[in-house]
Amino acid sequence: MFSCLATAAGAGDLPPALTAADFLQFDRDQAALGHSLFYDTILSGNRNISCAHCHHPDFGTGDGLSLGIGEGGQGLGPDRTPGAGLSRIAKRIPRNAPGLWNLGARRARYVS
Repeated sequence: MFSCLATAAGAGDLPPALTAADFLQFDRDQAALGHSLFYDTILSGNRNISCAHCHHPDFGTGDGLSLGIGEGGQGLGPDRTPGAGLSRIAKRIPRNAPGLWNLGARRARYVS
């Protein structure tokens, strides 16, 4: 039988366990404000789209599209469309919505 920890290099090559020093300190009130703003449309020019429309947590904080829809689109994630009829987006700006996970994380102590 093989252990889930059995590797060619051996279990001694595993990274050290995480400690409190591995996590950034943060202010809970500021984090709550940031969370509210992330889902609020007030920051967009036309006040009809939030950060979460293109960086939604259900899609790994991205949108799952090779070219983002952005302002004026409808729906979330890979199902987002440029709209329909007269309000359909005529021209898309060439940019994507990269994932946002761990952007503020400390640098890893272990490099394989």
